[in-house]
Amino acid sequence: MDSTGSGFSTDTTAGPRFDTHSYMSPRELVEYCKRTGEEVPAQYLAEAGVPTTARERTREERAAAAGFPAVTVDALSHLTRPIHPRVMEWAGAYRGTGTPWLWVMGPTGRGKTVSAACAVAEVMRRMDAGEVSEAPAAFVRADRLTGEYMSASLYGKGSKYDLVRRVSDAGILVLDDLGSEARGAVPFEAVGLVLGQRLDDMAPVIVTTQYGAAEFMERMSKRGADAH
Repeated sequence: MDSTGSGFSTDTTAGPRFDTHSYMSPRELVEYCKRTGEEVPAQYLAEAGVPTTARERTREERAAAAGFPAVTVDALSHLTRPIHPRVMEWAGAYRGTGTPWLWVMGPTGRGKTVSAACAVAEVMRRMDAGEVSEAPAAFVRADRLTGEYMSASLYGKGSKYDLVRRVSDAGILVLDDLGSEARGAVPFEAVGLVLGQRLDDMAPVIVTTQYGAAEFMERMSKRGADAH
């Protein structure tokens, strides 16, 4: 995905500056700002041990709560490039059931997973603000999903059905690196079942992949998956 669009920037030059108070501990800085009326950035509140119930969660905290890997959460904290505006447009238009799917595509290393994390964090911010209904978010790598599916039993606890149902029941599902599991019809079965269930439930999905939708379907058909 090309991440050169405008619309969501993490410019750290704006807002209050605490250069002259660098000798203060996070707790002392919070107390100082209470006295002076200055706004304290969320990271200082977190470092000071102020509970999330008493402050707005950071974007990184929301991404971590959704299950994004630590490397993605760390990338969010150092993000300097703006996220593609259509990603943030999707997050702003999110309404729960019936929300269109978001397909984030592009070469390796262009920030697809980070973009998905930003979208989920913004949706969770809207949930915290009461703008949309609460719903759990889940991050799942496509290759790990298919790996678990192949090793799961047909019946009983932890069966293939349980796995598909657990993933499908997420309020917002992020299916990361779709296409990495492309090893034939059997591995694709898990992805097909999950996406089919999400479609039936009209549940939102964020897909990150190196392929466009048409290219992905053609690729999977050649590997034995059902074209439909």
